[in-house]
Amino acid sequence: MGQYKVQMISGVSGPLNPAYMDFNVRVASSSQQQSQILAYTALCLGIFSEEAVVISGMDYRATAGSGPYSPVTFPATEYAATRTAANTAIGTALIKPMTAYSSNNMGPVSASSSGRGDSVCVNTRATSGGKHGRGRHFVPFANRDTVLTNGLLNAAATTVLEAGYRLLLQGIGASAPIVDTDPAVWSPTTTTNYGVSYVQVNLIPSRLRSRTK
Repeated sequence: MGQYKVQMISGVSGPLNPAYMDFNVRVASSSQQQSQILAYTALCLGIFSEEAVVISGMDYRATAGSGPYSPVTFPATEYAATRTAANTAIGTALIKPMTAYSSNNMGPVSASSSGRGDSVCVNTRATSGGKHGRGRHFVPFANRDTVLTNGLLNAAATTVLEAGYRLLLQGIGASAPIVDTDPAVWSPTTTTNYGVSYVQVNLIPSRLRSRTK
């Protein structure tokens, strides 16, 4: 069904160089669903980004690949409950509190920019659709500690992120209030949303051109 676009801004690169993460879902939009997508984004940033990154907004359109986006009002009550439940389930405090968009820096405390424009690639796969069922999104503004001396990402950190995706977007292992958002891979070629069955973080850092300009 719908498509979300979450915007993030780095205090280092500034508001004129925002980054985005897109999410496709196959069930109707709700404040609870929105809170889980925001909490997942916050988890991504809480693991891998520099400290001075904020989630500055989220937009939604009811039909993937078609029509204008509309701003989503920040779901303050639902986000607070989702954050508490998710941090407890994952066993971390990586998802930071927010009371409104841009109300808190979301990265690890004192984490500085990698200085190289690194990002983290999260691959998603569907059981159907063949090559059209392969998707990905990028966690931007990677911090200096993201990449180990061997040039790869910390495998333990990527495991936490994968578990967070399964929990917050697929509802796997979740209890109230977290539910399945039925995440999907959108194919503009077939105009189909294929349900995600598998997620894996690429251990090799990505370097997005938009982050290095």
